[in-house]
Parts: sequence; structure tokens; C-alpha cells
Amino acid sequence: QSVINTIYCAKEQGLYTLLKPHVWISNSWPGEVDMPTDQHWDLFFDYYFQWISHYALLAEMYEVDVLCIGVEFSIATLGQERQWRDLIDKLRKIYSGNITYAANWGDEFEQITFWDQLDFIGLNCYYPLSNKNKSNQIELEQGFMSVLEKISKVKSKYNKPLLITEIGFRSVDSPWMSPHEEAGNKTFNEEDQATAYSAVFKALEQKPVIDGIFWWKWPTNLEPGYWPDRRFIPYDKKSQQVIGHWFKTRASTARKK
Repeated sequence: QSVINTIYCAKEQGLYTLLKPHVWISNSWPGEVDMPTDQHWDLFFDYYFQWISHYALLAEMYEVDVLCIGVEFSIATLGQERQWRDLIDKLRKIYSGNITYAANWGDEFEQITFWDQLDFIGLNCYYPLSNKNKSNQIELEQGFMSVLEKISKVKSKYNKPLLITEIGFRSVDSPWMSPHEEAGNKTFNEEDQATAYSAVFKALEQKPVIDGIFWWKWPTNLEPGYWPDRRFIPYDKKSQQVIGHWFKTRASTARKK
């Protein structure tokens, strides 16, 4: 019910909707899912289809703009291409909208071979922007420009629109060094988070190679959180102002065109 309500509220606000179900694994992540035999892989994909088809049906019923059929299954995607192609075929019989897959940054994103069968290439983009503890915005912009070069190569190869299905930075010191990492013992720092956000937007202004961006993450529950909040959430931090500025700028430019 909460998913349906969120879709409804998003559409009411004129937002573009992406339904992106995640498989959460305790003390691990989907990229480590592996099976010992082909028979085990067959069983895995049978169960996975039963699970994801439920969300495909929800996406069809409530007219979601894009369905994401998986998130960061790097061993499964790079080693089981046929299974994913079969899965895509079956899901298209349920859901008539656009389909994508959210690949992990690095090898998975750059080596997946079934992008041709999807409507959008999808990237969970946590490439480092700099290896320096102290970096200015110009350096970070240059770092993300290098990331955009990698993105451009994949996009050009398959000639498909590309969505950044996740990108974000924690509100901690130097979040651009390893954006995907836990906060650990890092100090709260909303200035560094906002600087990283600004660098991404500025680089995209110079090299607009993507077709959409989904920031990780913005919870539907907007009640004040604990403080200091070192999570990825930009809400009620300086990064929120950055997002507001750039999305308004982009919307204004689009209207003029």
C-alpha cells in the first residue's frame, strides 16, 4: 500500500516515476549473490521472477513510467546473460512501459551485454570524483567529467538513453573519495556533500550525456531525522538548496526551448 500511495503522490506532483525494487541482503549486497550450479541458477531466477513480477504488475496497474528489474547483481548479470534476457521477455508480457536495470558502477555497468534489450541503460553511479581529502569544486567537476566519458562510451555502443538510477554523497568529510561507503567514524559535513552535488550538476551542464538522474536518497517520510545526519539524505541540508537551484534552472531552460 505504501508503494502505491507513493506512486500516486509522486504523479500528483508531476514527478517522473521509477519503480526500483531492491533485494536487501544482511551483511552483504546483491553483487555477491552466486550459485554453485546451473540448476541452482534456474531455481534462483524462477523465484526471482515470482518476486519481481509482482512489482511489474503494480507498475502496469499504476502506470509507472519506468520499471527497474534489478539492482547491482554483478555476478548474476555478467555470468547469466541468457537468464536475464529470458526474464526481460517474460516481464514485458506483464508491464508495457519502459524497462531498465540498475548496474553497479565499474565492471558491471561497463560489461553488461543485454543493454540492447532494455529501453534505458541504468547506472548506480558511485565512481570516485577525487582521491584527495581536500578537493575544490573544479577538481570534483573534472573528476565527474571523467566519469561521464565512461558513461558516454556505453551509451554510444548501445545507442540507448541512459538514466543514472542512483547517485549520491553522504554528508561527511570528503564523500567524493568513496561515495558508496558507510559513514564509519567520519565527521558530519554538509558543506562537502553540497560541494559534491554542485560539481555533478555543473559537469552535467557542460556535458549533458545522460537522460535522467535519480538522487539517492530522498525519503517519503519528511519528518526531521536525528542530528547530525550523516546519511545520503539531502533533505533539510545545504544539498537540498543545490538540488532546488539546478532542477529549477533545468526546468526553466526546458520551458524556453
